[in-house]
Amino acid sequence: MGAAQFALLDYLVLLGFLLVSTLIGVYFAWKDRRSTSNKTFLTGNKELGWVPVSFSMMASYLSSIAILGLPSEVYNRGAILWLGAVSATIAILVAARVFLPMYYNMDITSINEYLEKRFNSTAVRSLAAGVFVIQTLLYMGVVLYGPSLALGSVTGIPVWMSILLNGLVCTFYTAIGGMKAVVWTDVVQMILIYAGYIMVCVAGISHVGGIGRVIEINQQGGRLIFANWSFNPYYTYTTWNVTLSWTIGWMGAYCASQTQVQRYSAIASLEKARKALLWNIPGVSSTLLLSVLSGLVLYAVYGHCDPRFRGDIEKTDQLMPFIIQDLLRDYPGLSGLLVASVFSGSLSTLSSGYNALAAVTWDDFIRPRVSLSDRQAVYTTKAVAGMYGVLSVFIAFLAGSMESIIQASSSLIGAMTGPLLAVFVLGITIPYVRKNGALWGVCLGLAFAWWLTLGSIIYPRSGDNLPVDNAQCLAPNATLLERGSFDPPKTPDGIMAFYHISFIWISALGFVATLIFAVAVSTFFESDDKTEKLDPRYIVPFARRFMDLGDDPMKMTSYKAVPTNEQNRNSHL
Repeated sequence: MGAAQFALLDYLVLLGFLLVSTLIGVYFAWKDRRSTSNKTFLTGNKELGWVPVSFSMMASYLSSIAILGLPSEVYNRGAILWLGAVSATIAILVAARVFLPMYYNMDITSINEYLEKRFNSTAVRSLAAGVFVIQTLLYMGVVLYGPSLALGSVTGIPVWMSILLNGLVCTFYTAIGGMKAVVWTDVVQMILIYAGYIMVCVAGISHVGGIGRVIEINQQGGRLIFANWSFNPYYTYTTWNVTLSWTIGWMGAYCASQTQVQRYSAIASLEKARKALLWNIPGVSSTLLLSVLSGLVLYAVYGHCDPRFRGDIEKTDQLMPFIIQDLLRDYPGLSGLLVASVFSGSLSTLSSGYNALAAVTWDDFIRPRVSLSDRQAVYTTKAVAGMYGVLSVFIAFLAGSMESIIQASSSLIGAMTGPLLAVFVLGITIPYVRKNGALWGVCLGLAFAWWLTLGSIIYPRSGDNLPVDNAQCLAPNATLLERGSFDPPKTPDGIMAFYHISFIWISALGFVATLIFAVAVSTFFESDDKTEKLDPRYIVPFARRFMDLGDDPMKMTSYKAVPTNEQNRNSHL
């Protein structure tokens, strides 16, 4: 028997959440109605506290992919995804200690402004901006598809209608309210994300008879996999790819993303900006661990009778909303709250993405080429944010063709994340890599990563899902379940040996390829002309020891601190 459908109270809860998000945008649009500054719209004019900004940073990347996709991956492939908390912690520490001070002290609106100053090239800046726009639009489409799938599975509302509802609400409040609306809606949405996880865990644990029973069932089903030290690249998840490649992914989010840099810029001091960033470690880690626990709970409840093979759902991405409908059908409103939490994960990421896309488009493409008044600039930026919202709606319809939203995220976005992160790492740590090395490195790295991605889509591999026992299913077609295998994946022949590696590796391979290509081009083909001096302020302190003295007109030592904007202001008082 399928799960109950939405009750009236569920619809009211969901609509209430969407209304609150919209009203927050209207409030800040009214509050800042006399402002003609793009800084106010894009960075909040440094008037935001570190606590709400910290919540906003977490919410920006804890999208519907985390709420729907991660638990379903644990259900299919085991608990090894807990290592995501380790990779996120490493990435955030690197961002806080290395990248944040560089960006914050430059007081930039677009992160790509750093690349122009570092490589003395508008071409590098424009290329990185273009990559970010495409990457973020793809990501927006994936996270917009997720909650629409969830809503359709428990309400009967068509997925296309859900996409339009979610996308247009988010586009509206982001386009009119700017960064302040984005941050404060993120705070509300982050609270709902936690509420959704807790509801699923409590309902499932109570249903099976306690946490001990959850552990026992998962142990019997082979889901308590906390490490896999195999070097076989055809396993979907191993200790190596989750730790290494996901660290690249999280660094792409925290070290080389316009979305997060705008939040750095929204805080009044470097110290508070670092505090906001470091608080993401417990916030993101706890959310990822709740994802893993939710996946184990899903298996404990449905591991002996998969709802896909009773015809209740189509994909395991739908299990999170389904379990609430199934187990808590006698409590109207809770299903609406769960779907609202899934929408929260999507809306927080979408609004941050639209705002960041508007900032990059304005600062990297429009402002250098078109002269506009302050008021015209604000209206133009708002229109651009709205345009990207509409575009992401169209892209969302393409995401449904992938096996899961985790695969869609890791493959499509990972192909852009690795090369984009690499150009910032090159700029900040390797002084002798110059303009041509950066340009060719990114282009060749992107070509390599997309070759792998498109090959894996055109020639999909067979999955390595763990088996599910459908002994308790009453449906006559339950025996049609395609059982997984505990055996190592077989090594494919020919070109498939490349196309069938785990999609988790794509971001790391794109990152490494870009580094290799860039260093090679700079080493063998870059001009030896040293007339263009490299400003050491754009190189991280520990890497300045590798600078040619001719490149260091300020004669800065390896660890000599670069004065911050705040220190410079104080020195003149």
